[in-house]
Amino acid sequence: MITDVTYPRKHCFTGNPIIIKVMANTADDINLIMEVESEPEITLSITPYTPKTQFLSEGEFDVSDILNTYFESSKGSITSLVNNFRIHYRITIDGYSGGIFEGYAYRGGVSNKNYTLLKSWGLDMFDYRLNSLEKRQFLFTTRTNHNSIRLRERELYPFVFLHPGNPISFISSNGRVITLPSKVKDSVCSMNIETIRNMFVSLYNELPAFIAVHVDGKSIFNITITPSQIAEEHVVLRFRNSLGAYEQIEITGSSLFTSQFSEERTWLTPHQDGYYEELRDRLASKEGVKVETGYKNKDEIALLKDLLKSDEIYYIDSGISYNEVNNRCHVTAEKFELLKVNTTPKSIALTIRFATEDIYESPDIVLEYSTATFQNLTAPGSPEIEADGFIYDDDYPFYAE
Repeated sequence: MITDVTYPRKHCFTGNPIIIKVMANTADDINLIMEVESEPEITLSITPYTPKTQFLSEGEFDVSDILNTYFESSKGSITSLVNNFRIHYRITIDGYSGGIFEGYAYRGGVSNKNYTLLKSWGLDMFDYRLNSLEKRQFLFTTRTNHNSIRLRERELYPFVFLHPGNPISFISSNGRVITLPSKVKDSVCSMNIETIRNMFVSLYNELPAFIAVHVDGKSIFNITITPSQIAEEHVVLRFRNSLGAYEQIEITGSSLFTSQFSEERTWLTPHQDGYYEELRDRLASKEGVKVETGYKNKDEIALLKDLLKSDEIYYIDSGISYNEVNNRCHVTAEKFELLKVNTTPKSIALTIRFATEDIYESPDIVLEYSTATFQNLTAPGSPEIEADGFIYDDDYPFYAE
């Protein structure tokens, strides 16, 4: 008979343990039935053990890895709802009369150091910050755990958060206010800072660099937007952070593009004139970039470390037209060293490898064509080329190169 069950907290990360602990006065197998979203239920079984110091048997289920398999790879108005960011699941212990447990699992996790520290205080990341009753900064960002967030203009990307269920106000440094009505508590939303700034411009003719965020009239955190670094080259790396949300980091160092080619596959074939010639398949190439990050402060370096661990990164170059999904890449750093007391900005050398390889080569796609230069080449007449290089006909002259 099942005597007691200890369930995990309602909100949890699949990157950290999600433990269901069962106590029983029998040595029979314990069955756990789990339903995830609308998928068919699955049943897990374990054989309990009896510690020497107690009479009851106990067993533990860790369902974090199972829940993690249900996530799909997907991207996240000012505070719009976000789909596919978390999954809802229900757990029933066979033979236990304590009812059904329902919870939410989120992709990602926190470091072992922070997980252990928070656990020693009787907390997890949601109690501490992401869904805290203490009204701490609640964004799913790994830039900082402080209530003051700093980022550059090119790094603006919608933040994900669990809605507190109360009206949210955005206040500029000049005291102007934009207030949004409340949504259902704990619903997953995105906070688009770029849209908020544009609303300040539209309503008040002000582009704020500092925005204080209040919930139900109480100050919670603030965001400072600094100008992007002035650089001859700049790209943005968008990545999924440790808390499962997308963030962006600006890269301003000089870039060196590289191509790695596959090995040749050759063979000999008879020629029609009686000798052999060597043929080969087309070679595949994988593109890459070697780049310096540009000088970063301590918090930016910490965010960069999260990027280097990410399993989903995209290379965003504003000067090139492409489908961002096709520019998925992997980023590594051969050397990542920092002084213990990091008081000066530092640049890190990165190696970027694009995730796909090509056997065909194409020039960049052009979306708009200028026809003004060539439209008169089809003018009536008999065009001729003069000795000086001018193309002329009865109507128009052109210079021929």
